[in-house]
Amino acid sequence: MSQILYGNREWVQIMTTPITSKRSKDVRLDYVLFTVNGMVVVDGPLNYTNLFDAIIDAMYSMLKKVGHPNVSMVASEIGWPSISGAIGATVENAMTYHNSMVAHVTSSVGMPKSLGNAIETNIFAMFNEGLKPVGAERNFGLYHPNMTEVYHVNFP
Repeated sequence: MSQILYGNREWVQIMTTPITSKRSKDVRLDYVLFTVNGMVVVDGPLNYTNLFDAIIDAMYSMLKKVGHPNVSMVASEIGWPSISGAIGATVENAMTYHNSMVAHVTSSVGMPKSLGNAIETNIFAMFNEGLKPVGAERNFGLYHPNMTEVYHVNFP
């Protein structure tokens, strides 16, 4: 698969929405929200202060291992639900996550394995979706269906 992507100059979409994981309780909330003080994961000379960078670098490592280190990636669905039964699903955490993520990916700092390389990132979702089944999936939006903000995100 990576050979096809590389040969066609395509890119890989990676979903990094951490709260939907069944193992969300096993990951420190401050590590996911970009609010940790200090390093959480040390991988040789690389230090990770947030889960997003660790996920992206793991994908880069996998692509390099199979011989295609130059396949581009897009973080296709970053998001956090503002309400539901999911761990950490609050308006405050959703606002913290999105604002921290936007600041991080627009800073051009990059990830520990690829310093200075920004990654295209897409937010899931623009609007809360009232027709989806009850739960987290309904509440990933930055806006309510009536177009009022669920919370504010500081876009550059």
